[in-house]
Amino acid sequence: MGYYGADKDTLLVGEGNLSFAAALLLHFGGRAPKLTATVFDSEDVLRQKYDEAAANAAALVGAEACLLYNVDGTKLDQNKKLSRKQFDTIAFHFPHVGAGIKDQV
Repeated sequence: MGYYGADKDTLLVGEGNLSFAAALLLHFGGRAPKLTATVFDSEDVLRQKYDEAAANAAALVGAEACLLYNVDGTKLDQNKKLSRKQFDTIAFHFPHVGAGIKDQV
């Protein structure tokens, strides 16, 4: 994982159920103070959609990662917590393009 490291400021955009961020925690040895994970949904909607989201979110918070809800990946510059921060790695792995699959909630 050359792009990912506990020593790199990393932004994960549109994390869905937070499973990728949770997997990075294992790779980072359980601490991730330089990791920021964003979710498009509110916390309540996320928990309704994905059974594993609550456990993944708790793991991130426990690992000192920054977890942000209600973040639109197309408007990152409008988010006060993100607009002035620089990152070594920004990843948007599986963007939902809105074609064919509707949200479950």
